[in-house]
Amino acid sequence: MANSLRISAAARPLKQGIPGLRPSASKVWARAMRPAWILIALSAALLALLCSITDFAFPPPAFFLRQGACLAAMAAATAYLIHCGHLRAAIAVEATALSISTVLIMPPLEAIFASAAFPFQDKILVAADAGLGIDWVALAFWFRDHPELTRILSHAYASIEWQPIILVLTLAWADPERLRSVMTTSTVVLAATIAIFLVAPAIGPYAHFNFKSSDFPSVIVPAAWVAPGITDGLRNGDHQLHFAGLVTFPSYHAVVAVLLAYGWMAVPILRWLFVPLNLLMLVSCVPIGSHYVTDVIVGVAMAWAIYPLISRYYVATDRSARLLPWSQTRFGCAVKDRLKQAVFLWNKRNVLSR
Repeated sequence: MANSLRISAAARPLKQGIPGLRPSASKVWARAMRPAWILIALSAALLALLCSITDFAFPPPAFFLRQGACLAAMAAATAYLIHCGHLRAAIAVEATALSISTVLIMPPLEAIFASAAFPFQDKILVAADAGLGIDWVALAFWFRDHPELTRILSHAYASIEWQPIILVLTLAWADPERLRSVMTTSTVVLAATIAIFLVAPAIGPYAHFNFKSSDFPSVIVPAAWVAPGITDGLRNGDHQLHFAGLVTFPSYHAVVAVLLAYGWMAVPILRWLFVPLNLLMLVSCVPIGSHYVTDVIVGVAMAWAIYPLISRYYVATDRSARLLPWSQTRFGCAVKDRLKQAVFLWNKRNVLSR
């Protein structure tokens, strides 16, 4: 009798699920970019709802299956890397998955919002620029009179297509917590700009002032001319989902320029190249992206206002230890000490050789 009691007391319950699944899922979520993923999930649900009650059609199922399989593989890779303790690599994979999810969901949502056809607010934005003492047309003509500068700004503007990839790979190593905050802030601000776009859309100054691409031949990025055409079509019965950025106010390009520059500041050596590049990107928002100066100012303000809130949120809610910047790790400190010694010895040799 005693034996049977001892055995029954030690026996495991029959319904215990998959061993380690719940703790692993909880551990992954604890380290995830939580506000960003919540916004992506809500946006995806809203996109599905709007497609079901409007004439907008979902992309082909094969498209969703391919992208879904890719994201599922990234989620599994993130969970595995966290389980193995490779936390910096896990953040890099998660940031990549978040970027893909954002591109898949947010632009189509912009397209549906554009079809709501609320009145354009360009006159108000022109007046806001004038209140700052800025004549947008005169400014645009000044850039046209400096074609080499305009071409440089065009390349800086287009760097948004490849810069984030390099930043994710390097910042995940240099300062992973900063990467979490940068990526989350980017998603939160994008959602806010799309919400503003619904009720306060703008067509952009080039279209508002009836300029054509031939009027500004040095602007070699077509975004300023493509987006107004898409927006006009959506407002006039086109029910095609698009993956192009349509938001004019506030400037999301300005938001990204600020966040990228702040992210690069934590990366040794490369920051001297990429921070100036993002300052050029910020300037390029006006002549290349067809943004009012007011768009840029509000975009910068949103980035600087929301980033500290996101950082404080993670500090306050993270249950696991936060990852140190590379420069504060044991290996990073050792490398810095070696570099200091090398510089000291090099200077000493120069002094003795004199």
